Amino acid sequence: PVGRDRNRFDEIDLREGVRVLLHDLAPRSETPLTGEIGNLVVVDVATGERTTITDLPMKSYGTWSLFPSFTADGRSVLFRMPRGPSGEVNPVGWDLVPVPVTGGEPTVMRRDATLGASSPRDGSLVYVDPAPWTLFLADADGRNPRMLLEVGEEIGRPVWSPTGSEDAYADPGGVHIVDVATGEVSLVADGEPVDRSW
Repeated sequence: PVGRDRNRFDEIDLREGVRVLLHDLAPRSETPLTGEIGNLVVVDVATGERTTITDLPMKSYGTWSLFPSFTADGRSVLFRMPRGPSGEVNPVGWDLVPVPVTGGEPTVMRRDATLGASSPRDGSLVYVDPAPWTLFLADADGRNPRMLLEVGEEIGRPVWSPTGSEDAYADPGGVHIVDVATGEVSLVADGEPVDRSW
C-alpha cells in the first residue's frame, strides 16, 4: 500500500508513470518527539518501490510540515527546511531546499524562504518570505529573486495555475489569484480556504 497511518500523502507526479510523494512521519526513535521531522519518500505506484530521498536530522518544532513538491521537470523535490535548535515551538527560520528525486544531499536554494512551488511552464519558483509575508518569484535555480506581492499577513502555500501564468494563494480573507506578469490580484473566494487546487 502507498499510504499508511504513519505517512502523510503530499503530491502526485504524472510525468513519468505515477509517482507519489510522501512525508514519512514514522518515529525514528524509541521515544518519538512531538512534531518530529520525517523523511521524504517517493513511491512508484506501478511497482510499489519506495525510495527514501532524505536523511534529515531528528528535530522537533511542535506541529509543522516540510511542504514538499515535485519540481516542474520531475527531477527534484522542493521542500522547506527549518533552522534553529530542536525543542522550540517554532523554528528560527526556514530555507527552501531541493533534493534529487533519486535521493541525495539537500542544499539550500533560498535562505529565509518557505512554501515554494515550481512553475509548470518554465520551472521558475514562487515562494513566501514569512517576514513580512511576501510572495517572491525566482529563476528555477532560486537566483534573481523579485517581489511579486507584499501581502502583509500570514499566507498559505502558493499554487501555480496549469499554464504557469498565475498563482493562487490564501490569506485569512480568502483565496486570491495573482497574475505573475502584471501583479494584478483578484479575490476568488471569501473565507478561510480548505484547498487551493486548480
